[in-house]
Amino acid sequence: MNELAAPAATAQPTRTFRWVARTGVLMTVLWLTGCAVEVENRQAAQTLARESQAPGSMLAGWQVYQDKCLQCHGPDATGTARAPSLVQRMQTVGLQQFGSLVLVRYDWGLPPGNKGSSAMPAWQTDPRVKAHIQDLYAYLSARSTGSLGLGKPHH
Repeated sequence: MNELAAPAATAQPTRTFRWVARTGVLMTVLWLTGCAVEVENRQAAQTLARESQAPGSMLAGWQVYQDKCLQCHGPDATGTARAPSLVQRMQTVGLQQFGSLVLVRYDWGLPPGNKGSSAMPAWQTDPRVKAHIQDLYAYLSARSTGSLGLGKPHH
């Protein structure tokens, strides 16, 4: 019987060692997998954020806004006594409609027959506005959704 007891005593540490080794390998794999998932998720989130932005450069749009729109709509597109808040109005306007309103139509939201001095000019003859209509849309859309705060964009 002593012969049988000796192998059982040495078999126990071997089983324990195998269990510890397998657990260690499993934990390492899980840790590495977790790191890979985190990196992939960050990349996916960054891609989604980029794709959800309006086409165009917010900085170029801000520059056009400062030059052409600020006088009436205020420094951060929140409106003045002369013109409405574009932050609110942009929540329901797509790029095509925005381009039409800015370049062609004068009376964005004005009651019929009220096209006096408060009407917005059509900007279709201004080469800078026409060339940067997508950039202007990108800036105002970002302001409207809250993804861009007050002041000059940093990118």
